[in-house]
Formats: sequence, C-alpha cells, structure tokens
Amino acid sequence: MKVILLQNIPKVGKKYELVEVAPGYARNFLVARGLGEIVTRSNVGRVEELQKRRTIEAAKEAARVEKALATLEKTKLTFAREVNEEGHLYAQVTMHDIAEEIEKIAEVAIPVAQIHAPHQIKSVGEHKVKVQVGEHTAEITVEVTAAA
Repeated sequence: MKVILLQNIPKVGKKYELVEVAPGYARNFLVARGLGEIVTRSNVGRVEELQKRRTIEAAKEAARVEKALATLEKTKLTFAREVNEEGHLYAQVTMHDIAEEIEKIAEVAIPVAQIHAPHQIKSVGEHKVKVQVGEHTAEITVEVTAAA
C-alpha cells in the first residue's frame, strides 16, 4: 500500500516521502497515529505538493548544514578531562561528546554515525575529526586539555 509519510520514521522513510508498506502497518500504525496518509486517486495533487515541499525543505537543510560545517571548520572544540601522570585520559572523548558540542555551537544536530575519528581520543592534545553529512565534509579540530 502506498503511503505518504508526514514525519520522519526510522527504517521506513523521511518526511513527505512516498513509501510502499504493508496494508496493516499503514492502517493500524501510520494512519492511526497521524504519521502517514494513504495515497488515493483523490489526493494525488496533495502528494505532489508534499513532495515539492520535501525538496524545498531538503535544500534548506542542506544549506544550513553546509553553513554549520563551514563554521565548525574554523572553530576548535575544547574538552577538559582528568588525566593521569602520563597525560592519558581516564575517560576518552567520545563521538557522542563531540556531537553534543557541535549541537551547542552550530545549532545543528549531527548523527554520531557521521562523525569519524582516525583513532580513539584518549590523550591530551589536538586531534582531527572528520564530519560527513551527505556530500558535505568538514574536518574539525578537537583539543583535549587537562582539567585543573
């Protein structure tokens, strides 16, 4: 059964996307909860309108992410962590920590899966982290300092 999604639904599709799902799932879950709308002959125009809106929103989101990544490339993320005598961290700086800091600075949520470090961040110093969102890529400097 063809359904137009009214919200992003993990493992099903994105907002305003036309998807094919099982009839029971469409009626009992998507439509019942207001997450989707069944495509019929009478609402084909609405479906086309929603798909146009989806393209416009996707373009705006891509521009916003590109601007945020450009800002982040110029910014250095700083984390203060407790270290031992050798300069090793007691707890590493995780990709979740970096994602939270990016969201605070750039006001854009980047999934943890799209943040890549060449190695685990377990020592004091500067580390380069790559962020890739779609076709946009940025290299961010993460500085880890010893907490006082």
